[in-house]
Amino acid sequence: LVDLKSTSFGDVEDVEVAAGLLRMDPRELDRPEPLVAMSFRGANSISVVRGLVQSSSFAGIGLSCPSNADEAVAYANFFMKKKSRTTATFEECSCCVIKPHAIKERSVGAIFNDIISRGFVVSAVAMYHLERAAAAEFLEVYDGVVPEYSDMVDEMCSGSVVALEVRLKPYSVGSGADQQEEVVERLRAHAGPWDVNMAKELYADTIRGKFGRDRIRNAIHCTDLPKDGIIEVEYFFKILDGCQYIDGWK
Repeated sequence: LVDLKSTSFGDVEDVEVAAGLLRMDPRELDRPEPLVAMSFRGANSISVVRGLVQSSSFAGIGLSCPSNADEAVAYANFFMKKKSRTTATFEECSCCVIKPHAIKERSVGAIFNDIISRGFVVSAVAMYHLERAAAAEFLEVYDGVVPEYSDMVDEMCSGSVVALEVRLKPYSVGSGADQQEEVVERLRAHAGPWDVNMAKELYADTIRGKFGRDRIRNAIHCTDLPKDGIIEVEYFFKILDGCQYIDGWK
């Protein structure tokens, strides 16, 4: 996996181009829910990915992939390289960042499934490669608070990260403030303790219990305080992306 992002289309022309590439009725794409695009690299990657898609129960319904190199280039140019509007809502959300070691260990899909299976919705996702200054800025709240701060920054810029805006499913009830607090607290509990040894021993069913390696390579970062959920999501999907906000997917 070399790139990943959620997107949505802002005008009729984009919808028609996407529908042509995906061989879909344009009406199926004229909606605010996110479309997720992924890019892979490896030996025979086109045929391997195509085989996986065709064997899936979502083949022809929710999944599409190129069948040759020319189509792969067209997919990449439109879905991955073209500037698009973010699907982040910046409301009642928490931020989750899958760390580089977990990506290298090919745990992204398993972590996604883990999050979604607990009643969360991933409303925006994108892959980034952080410069050290950006990683230090994002984690600045921990500077002088935890002794591993410098090592945490090193890990966050040691490879690609995947940032997610995580929300509760629409059937969850409560006011905006209640929802904001609940989603942050629930995701933090599901992430598990920073101390991976403790997580594995006492909270083995958490993300860090399953995918963490040590206090630095502990699989994910997630928002600690409810007031920081939107701020952290904005850091990736507004400040780093500079993307236009798309209203409507809540």
